[in-house]
Amino acid sequence: MPVRLAGGSLDSEEGTVQTRMVEASNLGSSLGARSDATAQSSTMRTPTLIATPVDALLMDEIGRVRLFAILMIALGSFGALIIPFVGGDPLARRVYFATLLTVAVAYGGLLVITRNPLRYTERLVGLCAQVAATASSGMLFFFGVFSPAAMVTSLALYVYATGASLGWTLAAYLHVAIAHAVLAGLSISGVIADRGLVSGDDIEQRHAIVILLAVQFVYLMSWAVGRMARKKTLEAITDLETATREVAERDALLNEARAELARAEIVGGPGRFTDQQLGSYRLGNLIGRGGMGEVYDARHVRTDAEAAVKLLHRAAMSNSDHIRRFLREATMISSLDTAHVVKVLEVADLDEPMPYLAMELLRGEDLAHVLRRRQRLDIHQVIDLVRQVGRGLAVAKQAGIVHRDLKPQNLFGTRRGDGPRTWKILDFGVSKLADTTGTLTKGNVVGTPSYMAPEQARGQDVDFRADLYSLAAIAYRCLTGRPAYSGGDIPQLLYKVVHTMPPQPTKIAGDMSVDLDLVLAIGLAKTPRDRFQTAEALADALAGVARGELPEPVRKRGDHLLARLPWGASVK
Repeated sequence: MPVRLAGGSLDSEEGTVQTRMVEASNLGSSLGARSDATAQSSTMRTPTLIATPVDALLMDEIGRVRLFAILMIALGSFGALIIPFVGGDPLARRVYFATLLTVAVAYGGLLVITRNPLRYTERLVGLCAQVAATASSGMLFFFGVFSPAAMVTSLALYVYATGASLGWTLAAYLHVAIAHAVLAGLSISGVIADRGLVSGDDIEQRHAIVILLAVQFVYLMSWAVGRMARKKTLEAITDLETATREVAERDALLNEARAELARAEIVGGPGRFTDQQLGSYRLGNLIGRGGMGEVYDARHVRTDAEAAVKLLHRAAMSNSDHIRRFLREATMISSLDTAHVVKVLEVADLDEPMPYLAMELLRGEDLAHVLRRRQRLDIHQVIDLVRQVGRGLAVAKQAGIVHRDLKPQNLFGTRRGDGPRTWKILDFGVSKLADTTGTLTKGNVVGTPSYMAPEQARGQDVDFRADLYSLAAIAYRCLTGRPAYSGGDIPQLLYKVVHTMPPQPTKIAGDMSVDLDLVLAIGLAKTPRDRFQTAEALADALAGVARGELPEPVRKRGDHLLARLPWGASVK
């Protein structure tokens, strides 16, 4: 069983960002210092519309309809110009002129509708298609039901058939096909005279019937091929999205493994201070290493009790802020009386030449190790994790402490014998006191980007709700098998955290109820007031997902948030 210190590697900075705000501001105004009102308003702006393969097809459909509308208006304009030169039956000419006006209105309406994608609806486009289908009958009446003009309608049928609505596209096909069959049938039977430029009066009846059937077949094939093209395109986009997601998941897991490998370097053997005594403890092997210091296995010189001892690097000791932060962590942790925060055993005196912190030595493994071995956790395990960590965060909140770097590496699972696992929060080294206006980090963005709250990524002051966001991000990681945000360098990750929603959870974890999307949308809300206000509320909502009984108020909150900013979308 792996052994890890209580409190993790001292203020470990592998995978932890401390980027000065002046550098972060180069990402854009969203990452610079901004007022709370400006930051909160950014989440209310219009999201991009492409979040799923269906959305991608919809945007393609809008562009295609616009292009076709322009083409048909141009074709109608050409048709109007040739009227004086083609002659034809007077009644047919008047019908044709009315047809051109109808085409202009119908396709002009389509151009207006498609100018704003948010106004594009299947019903409006379907109605315009019916108007255009009616107009096609007038065109056939003028040119002739057996003329090549009938083939122009097949192009329109194909364009409509690639649209989203099966009902409206089928209606357009039936409208055109029935109108042509009726006109041709009445003409063949002699019920009405064929007034077209290309008259069927000189065509033998059996030939006319063959032409009628051929046109009907072309109409049917145009519609059917359009529907099949849409289906195949959707399948291709979905396959591409799945492949892209799988690559992203592998990259995310690889990045996590690299970070853990960096943390594990030169750990497990003797260190520089092995066999030396600090306070009541004699140091053993090095069991953790971080950006500011090292952690040693240790034993009490009188009782032989085990402990984990943190101490600073020499370089860190030259900075008084690092020493103050280190000792402040000890003071904060010692004030938290809960089984879900690692226990402090001894703290160095201010006059000690080597600042150190002795803590309980935990036997077990952190959540990062668990997830590398299993990749995903069962939802009931995640609920238990959230409840236990939530109890630790609740005690920290009462003490006015915000952790600010909650992540899988800082959640340690330990158990006695075959008993249940107890989760403990480690590494309060970058925490802050909620009643202060700053921290010892001097305006830096502190935390781990993949689990960092948006307001924290902006460099703004944070409260306990930033930890609740991180806990929801950990739940996302446990349930989907990948972090909410991954890939790219630190500035890119910060930008994603502030401006985008992660991939839809149930698209990654296909065996989960869609109610999970609603719960995690609340937990990962961009604005703190939109999130769950306690970890217990998050755990209760996840329990509702597991039971298939998500409370209606939670469902409405999730729906409202996703309507404003869908999964995978970005705020502009």
